[in-house]
Amino acid sequence: MEGKTLQNNNQFKEYFHQFEPKSSLFLYINSKQMIPDSKEYLSDEYWRVLNKNKSYIESFPIAGLQIRPSGKLLTTSIILNYMPQKEMLSWSQLFLPIEVEEIDTVQELAFPQKEEEINIDDIFPEDLTDKKLTGTYANGQVKFEVSLKNGLKDGSYKEYDSLGNVIIKGRYKKNKKYGVWKYYTSKGKLTRKEKF
Repeated sequence: MEGKTLQNNNQFKEYFHQFEPKSSLFLYINSKQMIPDSKEYLSDEYWRVLNKNKSYIESFPIAGLQIRPSGKLLTTSIILNYMPQKEMLSWSQLFLPIEVEEIDTVQELAFPQKEEEINIDDIFPEDLTDKKLTGTYANGQVKFEVSLKNGLKDGSYKEYDSLGNVIIKGRYKKNKKYGVWKYYTSKGKLTRKEKF
């Protein structure tokens, strides 16, 4: 798989965005890849059953399982995306070779800054009388700003990349996302909207 990666695949990024950015366990399954890879691990009988149902299994091209802490418990998320066979053709190139020019660090390739997201739901103010909560990057640049009311997120929310460009704008009402949330590239291009 050398020279191939999911980091530049927009369809995978959209799928991965459905999960929380931090977890204790994340399992990703590409059914199109899983079927041929599982032949050596299955008995002949199970292999025939798997092949017989191959088109049905491949209609769920990606599956993900995430386990993360939630207080003293664990939260489990399982997300399967259904895709008709026509759309499956566009997924046939899921692992695309990337052209890498020069990279300053390995971390820059593995964790591009534009994809870093903040799980604002896990952030709580230290002082319940604060009117605003702000986080910063290691370089001192503001990472996010959110208005507070009685210790709860209530009002405007903005998230920035490490260069100070707005990448997310939204509002909270009584600690829940509210209204239309907008997501931008670091160059200011609107990429999507979500309504809550």
